[in-house]
Amino acid sequence: MLQKLQAWLDHHRDTLLCKCAGLDGDQLRKQAVEPSTMSLLGLGRHMTEVERGWFRRAAAGQELDYVYCSEDNPDGDFGDVDDADPEAMFAAFRNEIADAGVPLDHPSATAGGMPTTTCAGCTCT
Repeated sequence: MLQKLQAWLDHHRDTLLCKCAGLDGDQLRKQAVEPSTMSLLGLGRHMTEVERGWFRRAAAGQELDYVYCSEDNPDGDFGDVDDADPEAMFAAFRNEIADAGVPLDHPSATAGGMPTTTCAGCTCT
């Protein structure tokens, strides 16, 4: 059962990285449909918060602040992307994956900087 869960998580983590591969900062910040704040950069920031929230705060009981959101700014992950650094977001996302207990040899945990190619086994185009 844990192997299936790990495979499911890996697939979705890899899909996000795959969708972002090769895009520049402006492309990552582009809103899908206005007035929505949804962008790939915002989604990556949100998933960083999800990794931290579920695996480190909820499951491991660590007392950590969120990376992008706060009580004063609950939508900081999606809303504050105008000046956000994509490379820093990808580094934070990968750090949260690694801290969540993902095997360190998995591509989503070991690649550095912005994704430039798709991960092996990624089916998105």
